Amino acid sequence: MTARGVQLTERDQVLLETLASLRVLTTRQVQQLLFPSEQVALRRLRRLQKVGLLCLSRSAASAHRLVTPTTQGLAVCGREARKGGQFRSPLFLQHQLGVNAFRIVLAHACARRPDLELLGFVADVDAAAPQIGVQPRRILAGSLGRSDSHVPDGAFALRRAGRSALFFFEFDRGTEVLGNPKRGLGRIIVSYLHAFAADSYQHLGARFGVDEPFRGFRALIVTSSPARLANLRNRWGNTTHASAGARFVWLAPMDILESKDILRESWVPLDNTDRRTYSVLGGEV
Repeated sequence: MTARGVQLTERDQVLLETLASLRVLTTRQVQQLLFPSEQVALRRLRRLQKVGLLCLSRSAASAHRLVTPTTQGLAVCGREARKGGQFRSPLFLQHQLGVNAFRIVLAHACARRPDLELLGFVADVDAAAPQIGVQPRRILAGSLGRSDSHVPDGAFALRRAGRSALFFFEFDRGTEVLGNPKRGLGRIIVSYLHAFAADSYQHLGARFGVDEPFRGFRALIVTSSPARLANLRNRWGNTTHASAGARFVWLAPMDILESKDILRESWVPLDNTDRRTYSVLGGEV
């Protein structure tokens, strides 16, 4: 394919499609995804920027340059620019990059396993309109049972040996309060515990093409440090709010996003009476 005077390679097309879906990547993430070295990646990115398909910029949110699609780059993929496409603040941008980092390592790990299928990943920024002329609605709004409840950072489903499993994902930068059940991370955890008890997430099966009911879910929370992880367990792992769902809210520190195989990494349950660790693939680690 040729666009604006440059011959697009298959790798260019994958890059533009990925940017259209994820909205923003760092140059390091682009290199990890598609290129053998950062030097090779930067050379190609500069070429694509020169012809107007993407933009390279710097931000306080990342030590690496940011890569975002332009209107022309989106058009190559048959996409339109989103309203409100600019990131509101460095904190919001850091959050988006963290969610994208998880999506990348998850997709890489699933691609290496022929016995496992990633049925899809929906992020909190994804929206859809039921019909033309209707304001797009966030896909994950109401996914925990009520339209005014917490909207997860992401949701995905996996299928293995004919069985499907539902997962939610949260990226915690450590900036929100964790002790208040009506605000911040405390509200998020309470929302998951209530959703698990009410079985109010089954409608997501249609989103991922799953016909049979999910047997519960796992809520994966990546948090800023081991100390904050311990504080979360101490506050929410053994209270009247904790229920059977506390065993299915799993926690891990930020460095898990550097994993070579996140499917086998160890996650700690919110329930602080449970001394075991678990993996996304299933079973105790």
